[in-house]
Amino acid sequence: MRSRCRRRRAAHGLESDSPCDQQRARCVKTREYVILGILGILVIFQVFLRYQYVPLGKSQLVRIDRLTRQSCIEPCNGSSASPTPEPPTEAEVDADIISYMQSLYRLIHPRNGRYMWIIAGHFDRAGIPEPTNIDPSDPDFNSQDYPIRQACFCSEKMTGWWYQVIPTSSGGFNVSEITGNSVLEKKYGFTK
Repeated sequence: MRSRCRRRRAAHGLESDSPCDQQRARCVKTREYVILGILGILVIFQVFLRYQYVPLGKSQLVRIDRLTRQSCIEPCNGSSASPTPEPPTEAEVDADIISYMQSLYRLIHPRNGRYMWIIAGHFDRAGIPEPTNIDPSDPDFNSQDYPIRQACFCSEKMTGWWYQVIPTSSGGFNVSEITGNSVLEKKYGFTK
C-alpha cells in the first residue's frame, strides 16, 4: 500500500496532505484509541472486579482472587507491625470454616430448617480421623496433626453434601467436594 501511495503522490505531485497520509494518520489514531481502551479495561478490572470479598466471622473478610482462585483472610500482605497473635483454637477454626462455607455456598445450599452446616470430624493428611478418647492436655497429642476438616451440609440423619476443607497457611481454605469424588469418597470410607 505504501508503494501505491508513493506512486500516486509522485504522479499527482502531492506531498504530505495526500489522502494516503491522511489515512495513515487516522490508522495511527485508531490504534492509539484501541490501546488506551484496552489499558482502561484492564485498570477497571484490576481495581473493581478482580477480588471477591466474603465476610468471615464478626470482623474478618476473606479475599478471593478471581484469576488465581486463591483466598486469604484480610489483611493479606502478611506484614504487620503488631505482635503475632495466638493461633486460633480448634473451635475457632471450626467456626470460621462454617462461616466460610455458609457464605461460599449460600446460593447452592440456602438455610432451611432441615439442613445445617456442621464439622463432622478432623483428619490427618492420610484421612485418619482424630482420636476422640485422647486428653487434649496430653503432651504427646498435637491437634495440628489433624488439619483437615469434613464439613457437611447435613440433616439430623447425617445425610447431605460433604466437603473436605483444608486450612491454608495464608489463612484461607481449600475446599473439595467429597460427594461424587471417588478418590475422596474412598479416602474417607464413603465407599469400599
